[in-house]
Amino acid sequence: MSEIKQSSLLKSLKPKFKKFVMHMMTVLYRIFYKFIKIDSRTVLFIAFHGKGYLCNPKYIHEYMSQDIKYKDFEFVWAVKNPMDIQIPNAKVIKYNSIEYFYYLAKSHYWVFNCKMPSYVVKKKNQVYLQTWHGTPLKRLGHDINVSPDQTFYRSQVSMAEMMKSYDDDAKKYDYFVSPNRFSTEKFLSA
Repeated sequence: MSEIKQSSLLKSLKPKFKKFVMHMMTVLYRIFYKFIKIDSRTVLFIAFHGKGYLCNPKYIHEYMSQDIKYKDFEFVWAVKNPMDIQIPNAKVIKYNSIEYFYYLAKSHYWVFNCKMPSYVVKKKNQVYLQTWHGTPLKRLGHDINVSPDQTFYRSQVSMAEMMKSYDDDAKKYDYFVSPNRFSTEKFLSA
């Protein structure tokens, strides 16, 4: 086989292999999460599905890490490129890694500003603080106006699947932070 064909084959297999590995990790997470004990002093932070140390979770982390009440807490940030970032008073782990799944199961508190992946299971004693990420000037959730046969551009899922994912995530919230009355109305409508 020529080098060009081999290279093309490897490129086409890489996304499929990554998807398979991710699927296997989520299956293992769903089997083992219940055996990992929750640590009441561990907080997991995620902003924009691991894009970095950003947005509302960043400022909540900064507040907590400076408050004496939280001096014995472990703060964990899941980011896509942990080698590129240093976060004061926090352990930095790779988003979607084995360690990430471990901390999803172990952390008593979750502070996220984005929708949680559907495979994530929240234990009864875990607390999920959803901070979202800005003022909803565009339509969200059930307020999105597309025909039922259209798919969402990023995820290529149907309208019904996307609505179900919003609903499933919202059922996990213990707290939802809204920055103002306008946002509250939009979030409640969505």
